[in-house]
Amino acid sequence: MTDKTEPGTASPPSALTRLIRIGQAGRAVMSTWITKALNVKDEQAFAVSLEDDCIRLQTIEAGLKRAREIARRKRRGNSSLVDEFIAERRAEAAQD
Repeated sequence: MTDKTEPGTASPPSALTRLIRIGQAGRAVMSTWITKALNVKDEQAFAVSLEDDCIRLQTIEAGLKRAREIARRKRRGNSSLVDEFIAERRAEAAQD
């Protein structure tokens, strides 16, 4: 597996872009620069998603943080998210 900077591309300081190769078994080895940047521990789980033509690899902790931020932005006033959820489900059930 190789780890090379893509020629002719300038990434912003927060972006880390490298080329990797997929082995015959369909596995990609995570390079040291990724594991160090994400502070990865042995046997750590990740969330992997396919978004359009991109693969998103995210630590579980980062995914939870992102979900909490989205929920906080969507929250209406000081109401309980659980109460809002239950009210939405009841309204949907009433329509059926």
